[in-house]
Amino acid sequence: MAVVSDNPLPSKTHLKVGNILFAAPLDPLEAFFAVPALRAIREARPNATLGVIFPEHQRAIWENTAHLDCLIGYPAKTSARHLAPLLEKRLDRWESIFLWEPGELAKAAQSAGISQRIGYPAKGLAKRLSEPLDILVEPGPVAHRVRHYLSVIEMLGLPGFIPASFATPGVPGPAGRRTLVVAPGSTFGPNHEWPVERFAEVLRALASTEPELSIILLSEAARPGASRELAQLIDVEKQVEAGSLPEVFSVLASASLLFASDSLLGHCAAHLGLPAAVIFGPNDPDWHRPLGRQNTILRHKVECSPCLLPKCPLDLRCQLELSVDAVTAGLQAALSRLTSSELA
Repeated sequence: MAVVSDNPLPSKTHLKVGNILFAAPLDPLEAFFAVPALRAIREARPNATLGVIFPEHQRAIWENTAHLDCLIGYPAKTSARHLAPLLEKRLDRWESIFLWEPGELAKAAQSAGISQRIGYPAKGLAKRLSEPLDILVEPGPVAHRVRHYLSVIEMLGLPGFIPASFATPGVPGPAGRRTLVVAPGSTFGPNHEWPVERFAEVLRALASTEPELSIILLSEAARPGASRELAQLIDVEKQVEAGSLPEVFSVLASASLLFASDSLLGHCAAHLGLPAAVIFGPNDPDWHRPLGRQNTILRHKVECSPCLLPKCPLDLRCQLELSVDAVTAGLQAALSRLTSSELA
């Protein structure tokens, strides 16, 4: 897979000042990785009208992104014919749009007459762009996915990798006792789930050192099984099966820390600025870790990881060789850092 250079060459394209629209990637995970680029645009063009257009199921992501002037949601599987009028509603019209993927929205942007259409010349998208920005490929280690989006900002001669691009709203936290939200299931599939019985062992060990810690089990409705199993093994204050992103954000907003298998929930926490301790197995944290220095990555590196495979062809050693003691120590360290920051 092509990797965008950390130091892309500036292009001859200049971003217009007025009305700028940002097309959200369709995959929610990619949407989270694209958010810093949107923040960078806001920082570089503080007087512009800045909007984002997104699939309606992502609305909670963009409602929790600060300093946006316009949110445009659309139903899934909407055609270009129905999307174009959404892009034409503003009386002063959109002058620029950032596009990341081919599809109906890219067609609509072209047919709606948005004059500056910026993006990578990906297959199927290049013909829709007025300003294609070439990818500069360099050999080397894999780059975090956030660079795919921020490098476009840098190609335009604007600052991308700056603190403002990673500024999160923060969460109010719990009103009383500290709250640990635990999410053993993974939206990425069962191979990304650390064994439930090991989660139970960690939480039992934690109970002896953190007796006042409140525990909430959280799962997305698509994969509730792991949380249900864990609820049979330990005492918890509450169990929540969230059916939507607003429900997930609501639970995380009142938490102190998330302890989870690698899943979309870790990225929801990162978007809010909530610290998270995330267990990685077949995925690559260098490529897909949740954004932010407040996060703790728990991982046992084995010779076959990262494989990125949906099903392990061996014995899932990346998960099974990660010990309870190592995860307990990492989680306790994350809680200690949280206490230190509270006292600072």
